[in-house]
Amino acid sequence: MTKTEILNICKWNNHNETSVVYDIPYLGIKEIVLLPSNNTQKDLPDNIVSAFNNLININLQEFEHIKKYLYWVCKVSCESITYGDYDIDVDWKNGETEFEANMRFFGVKNENDAFEKSDLESIEIINNGEVTLWFYADWGSCGLNLIDGKWDDFA
Repeated sequence: MTKTEILNICKWNNHNETSVVYDIPYLGIKEIVLLPSNNTQKDLPDNIVSAFNNLININLQEFEHIKKYLYWVCKVSCESITYGDYDIDVDWKNGETEFEANMRFFGVKNENDAFEKSDLESIEIINNGEVTLWFYADWGSCGLNLIDGKWDDFA
């Protein structure tokens, strides 16, 4: 989309921040918060326009990367957190490790499960053009960054 097309669908608040509601491939209709710095002109810098276009044009391979990331976060969380310390009643079956019990408790067996059990709470694009997808899941919250059209490497 051109800068003009994006500006035409922006909704500005009193803090000179704006948001756009857009149907992102694989992620659905989401509000995208655009945070240009020191913006009194109600304009968007080119790097935010570029980042917005990178986001709305994600492909299947990039979507698979998002699912892998969420599964990785779930596994790391289930390996390192004793959820019982947080008043979550995880029952261990005979012979199960804490990791196995946690994964079973959260119902995550693969990348698709991790994505389905995660909520994309917000999307932000800041002045330097960095996109952050903020996810919440029962096992924890996390963010994934898209910088210059490339997803952060998490492993």
